[in-house]
Amino acid sequence: MKVEPRRGILAIADFLQVGIDEAAVVSIHGQTSPEAHRSVIESFPSLDGGTVRHEEDHVVHRTRFVHAGHVRGGDRGK
Repeated sequence: MKVEPRRGILAIADFLQVGIDEAAVVSIHGQTSPEAHRSVIESFPSLDGGTVRHEEDHVVHRTRFVHAGHVRGGDRGK
């Protein structure tokens, strides 16, 4: 996923037996890339309580389920 994210998306779709076209791959990648997650996380201070919720020691986006510690280096265990 880190090296070839679009290929990973196609592999997941294949495993789930869901047919997707290139436009869907591009859309999924655009919504799930580390850059997209960082953008959501950076917007947290400007979002209201309807969009984010406070959960223990971090803030979570209500519909994307992304939290501030969600994106790290992209390697397992790091």
